[in-house]
Amino acid sequence: MSMTVTNVDLHGATIDCINAETETLSVSTAETLAEGLILARNTTSGELGFYARGGANGLDVARYVLLADTEVTAADVTATSKNVRVMQTGSVRQDKISTKAGDAIDYREIDGLKDNSISVVNTEDFSILDNQ
Repeated sequence: MSMTVTNVDLHGATIDCINAETETLSVSTAETLAEGLILARNTTSGELGFYARGGANGLDVARYVLLADTEVTAADVTATSKNVRVMQTGSVRQDKISTKAGDAIDYREIDGLKDNSISVVNTEDFSILDNQ
């Protein structure tokens, strides 16, 4: 008799997206933005910006989560903005969300997202071997 191992692959950041919207993100560099990136609203311009701890003009308030990998092109940089699809309400995996600065996610981001109707859930990915 052989043993069968079944893994649950949880993949992306989104667990449950109740409401999503398209918003305008201010950009200045051509790059690929990863799904799960935390975004904030700039209270001066009204556009989204990259969430930053200690940021100014509302950029220190975790408000949205990017729903898919998004490529920012040179044309977007020239236009200084990119339309992006973001989660407004729902649940995300804590291990799959990130900040532009690469900060470890802690209570500041979790509480900020929760205050803006996004639950952050600590999950276990069974597709990763833990016996190595």
